[in-house]
Amino acid sequence: MTDRLPIYLDHAATTPILPEVRDVVSEAMARAALARKESRGAHAREDFPDMDKAHFAKVNVVARKTATGMEIEEVPLVGPPPDVQAVLDEKE
Repeated sequence: MTDRLPIYLDHAATTPILPEVRDVVSEAMARAALARKESRGAHAREDFPDMDKAHFAKVNVVARKTATGMEIEEVPLVGPPPDVQAVLDEKE
């Protein structure tokens, strides 16, 4: 084992675009977390201490950067493709 990062991480650490990507991802995560009005796993909110399975188990909160800023929307969850569902059903 060497003391250098793997080549892809070494280059990533010095790529100038990464701070912008980091900032966009950070903002998207924070805005999506604020839009989720519940607590779930590591996402815990004092103002919404309970899980809302009736709503948030059926949607993903999606954040997208647009020309005018960050856009948040709820997108309905879809089931897995039939071949994947068959494997999941076998496990039960």
